[in-house]
Amino acid sequence: MRRLEAFAPLGASHHGTLTLSFELRSKSRLRARLEDGEEVAVSVPRGRVLRNGDLLCGSDGLVVRVQAADEEVSIARAADPEHLARVAYHLGNRHVALQVGPGWVRYLHDHVLDDMVRSLCAEVRLEQAPFEPEGGAYDALAHHQHGGDHHPVHAVSDHGNRHHSTAVGESERPPGPGSVPHRLAQLRLASQALPVGGFSHSRGLEGAVAAGWVHDEETASLWILGVLEHAICPLDGAVLWRLHRGWRADDQVAIRRWTLFLRASRESAELALEDEQMGRALARLLTGCAAAARTHQDLPVSFVCEFARAAAQWGLSGEDALLAFFWSAIESQVGAALRLLPLGQTAGQRILERAAPAIERAMVRVPAIADDDVGGFTPGLALASAWHETQYSRLFRS
Repeated sequence: MRRLEAFAPLGASHHGTLTLSFELRSKSRLRARLEDGEEVAVSVPRGRVLRNGDLLCGSDGLVVRVQAADEEVSIARAADPEHLARVAYHLGNRHVALQVGPGWVRYLHDHVLDDMVRSLCAEVRLEQAPFEPEGGAYDALAHHQHGGDHHPVHAVSDHGNRHHSTAVGESERPPGPGSVPHRLAQLRLASQALPVGGFSHSRGLEGAVAAGWVHDEETASLWILGVLEHAICPLDGAVLWRLHRGWRADDQVAIRRWTLFLRASRESAELALEDEQMGRALARLLTGCAAAARTHQDLPVSFVCEFARAAAQWGLSGEDALLAFFWSAIESQVGAALRLLPLGQTAGQRILERAAPAIERAMVRVPAIADDDVGGFTPGLALASAWHETQYSRLFRS
């Protein structure tokens, strides 16, 4: 098999064409076929994304031109430039790779992202086209050092898999969002070491185990990710998103509205008590004294509300708060499963690995949820939680 391991100068004559999708062009090592069917091995420096028109050469003198393949992409347009800027902001904030053109942005098709973009007053159309997303500023410098002048380099991981890019390189981020203190605040909120007593609650999981619904790794994964999709995301996550905005804007009306809404949406006394007890603990941590724990003396204490308050006080964005909240909830459920079932730590890590794309989908979904659509539907969770209140023997609090 012939190997292509170096870049030829632009303008050199080539003797073959290598057509690749963006995902394959983002890999540093791959096997592929030229248009004439010959199989070749491609090996380029890590961090180097192949762009349409790049020329690769082998030690035997073979020169091959890279061609970006047509693939399914979504193209967003908006009549109002402000709407398009808002679309680009929200997509970039989710680390989605974007190709920018006059009056439009393009990204690899994802129906969840499409729904979010439409909710931001933009038109979305599917098409088959080459995908050439923007790279960071420092990526562009690296690419020009290779002699290219047509596209900046797109960052990839050490393992050759593509990262979604934003328009600003990692090292360019200003103090604040993206800084070490900012990230540590997010990790602190997501940590199981946060002294709120989350380890003492199972959120209905122990009831589901007792009922026989959850009995191994597969059923535990289905239960945990199902609760995320149908309860935590559309209810807790959606309310957290609104409460965070309320705390940032000091909108006491919104804080009151959504705290009461969340309390009324708890489907069992146990779920309401869990939210209240963890909320009290977090409020004490934030205020430093129990007497000042309740911002509104006539409102029920809520962990979701206090979590949003902490995120706002610590300078975290709504997206940062959601990610920390979702990860904390999933990790807590996995920890409960390991105590309730004959599962090892490796099984727990596999569940957490499967949770990553589910969390990403939830992150995209929450901002697009309208006020009238906030709420979950999990009758099994409600039953399991209610049964747990009178369960004869249990590990977790009720």
